[in-house]
Amino acid sequence: MLLTAGPALAAPPAAPYNFLSISEAGRNVVVSTSNSVSVSNGVSVQPVGDGITYVTVTPPSGQKFHVGAYQTLQTADDTRAGLDVVQHEWGCGQSNTAGTLNIGEVKYDGDGRLSAIAASYNYDCRGGLAGEVRWNSTIGYRTTSASTGELSWGGTENGQLSPAQRITLTGQGPQPTHFGAAALTGAQATSFQVTAEDCKGRDLGYGQTCFVEVAFRPKAKGAATATVELTNDTQAGRVVVSLRGEGFVPARGTYYPVTPTRILDTRNGGGTYGPGSVHNLQITGQAGLPASGVSAVVVNLTVVDPSAPSFITAYPKGIVRPQVSSLNFAAGWTGANSVTVPVGADGQISLYQHGGQAHVLVDVLGFYAGSNEVLATRGLGSDYLPVKVERLFDSREDLKRPVPGGYQVTVPVAYTDLTEHITALALSITAVDPTGPGYFTAWSGDGPRPQTSTLNFAAHHTVPNMAIVPTSNCAPQWSCLPTTRVTIHNFGSDAHMIVDIVGIYVDANLERGLRFNPVQPVRITDTREGLGAGQLGPQTITTIQAPPSVAGTNTIALSANVTAVNSTASTFLTLWPALNGDPARPTASNLNPAPGQTVAVATITEIGETNKFNVYHHAGWSHLLVDVNGTFEIPWYKTLAVKGGAGGRSVSAVPGRQAPALSGDRPQSVLAAG
Repeated sequence: MLLTAGPALAAPPAAPYNFLSISEAGRNVVVSTSNSVSVSNGVSVQPVGDGITYVTVTPPSGQKFHVGAYQTLQTADDTRAGLDVVQHEWGCGQSNTAGTLNIGEVKYDGDGRLSAIAASYNYDCRGGLAGEVRWNSTIGYRTTSASTGELSWGGTENGQLSPAQRITLTGQGPQPTHFGAAALTGAQATSFQVTAEDCKGRDLGYGQTCFVEVAFRPKAKGAATATVELTNDTQAGRVVVSLRGEGFVPARGTYYPVTPTRILDTRNGGGTYGPGSVHNLQITGQAGLPASGVSAVVVNLTVVDPSAPSFITAYPKGIVRPQVSSLNFAAGWTGANSVTVPVGADGQISLYQHGGQAHVLVDVLGFYAGSNEVLATRGLGSDYLPVKVERLFDSREDLKRPVPGGYQVTVPVAYTDLTEHITALALSITAVDPTGPGYFTAWSGDGPRPQTSTLNFAAHHTVPNMAIVPTSNCAPQWSCLPTTRVTIHNFGSDAHMIVDIVGIYVDANLERGLRFNPVQPVRITDTREGLGAGQLGPQTITTIQAPPSVAGTNTIALSANVTAVNSTASTFLTLWPALNGDPARPTASNLNPAPGQTVAVATITEIGETNKFNVYHHAGWSHLLVDVNGTFEIPWYKTLAVKGGAGGRSVSAVPGRQAPALSGDRPQSVLAAG
């Protein structure tokens, strides 16, 4: 028998019914059929205009159909009926393909020819085909159509919920179709979300509609696929719609190092900053930074020859000046501090200078992305990974003498599988007991030395500073393991140099690190006022709680400015996370104040499971200030099973320590002078 397709009917189908449905894994091809047929002992139903698609059913050899159930093969034999399903020219092509056939109605005319049939079938081919056949039947059927067989989303940021798309189901049969709940299935089902549905529990009559809305929230970069299934009481038992989306790793919170560049030097024009003055500084569009899409900038802030004790506060333009300090100094002191500053209105930051007159220098080191705008021109930035604090270089041990002025130290470092992905190092660099004034400059070692400073020192003072330093690959002439490296040059007097590593920045495509979240600068500890802790005494450990306004469930580290105020003795301070299991205090120090000194240093300080960190104070008494300007977070699209667990915190691998290389502008005989 051949049935040809007619146009869709405006009214519900009426008996006698002519109908064919084929469902492959819940994906329907539904055709209402009409027109004349030629009849043999079996029936072959073939819609018009749908390629070569047909369903053929025949009774067992030498028999006629009766109402009831049959086991089937592709070709009938003495005990089994014949069932063959071909869809869009694709069939199983195997005579032993099994299935089942349920005859609900069958009629033969006076000549013994088939005159009417109602049947449902299941066919074990291509994951399972199912459907119904009607010809001249008085038995109705249930069927629906879906407005689409697939929903797709283009590039969607990981962790972000896309706009929902709608699937509309329409009743097309003479009998209503009852729907259950929509369900998501497939390997990446958790990347999709049913945001609305009104089909559940509905009985959908002819022409009636219901809908399901689905959105995409990718959990990883690349393609994600799944299906949404709507169970029902048709022969197929469900309607299935494919889901496909493409996720990408967002730029927000990643770091982009730039070649250190000086964008402000008041000695070259503009004059000193006076008491109580506020100066706005354009950041975006300068020093290799993009014109937009920047959330925070990392700068080295230097004061030169101030006339009075004072401090400078760096903060985003457009907000009320926060009660924090970025750089503290005494009269006549020349020094620097690394500062991470959220960028404010028009891509600017504000600098407040509290007292006296002072020259100010600002060197740009890099920036954190605030949006995906930078992807088109810069690609994806870097995530931050805290590491076990390790000493990479100590001239007292590695050279047995100070680093001479005019010389530079190249420090290699390796972290197993991460080395080739490292873009910058978070370092604590310290000048120890210089013979006179000078400064260090840290950079990747590629190209000419930048005209910037990382830390400034005076004779016989120990001066630390934190620096985020771009890296370069191990020099080809070195016989070494694959390493990355930084170079630190000493401009000035001979000085011992210490380099400790506290973190690394790695390609964010690895999806292994933390993202920076800028916050309006806020003071969380001021022991002078009893905020957060009391005054620090000799050889004491003080535990400080980061408040909920700053640190949340996914916060792993704080970007902070830590200030020791009016220390009574030469001392040092060390910060480390207050973790369960009470890890040992690192041997490295963060801050080295002298008696009577008020001095600040930037830190990236890990916090423990309850958002606490420890501060060790070695000698005498000091007041402590802690000002937070941002946090490092588990990316919002990731799940942190246990905060403080090995999967979410610092890299435990010890860096591959190799001999640093010393080179310089002065004759080698200088080294022999020891």
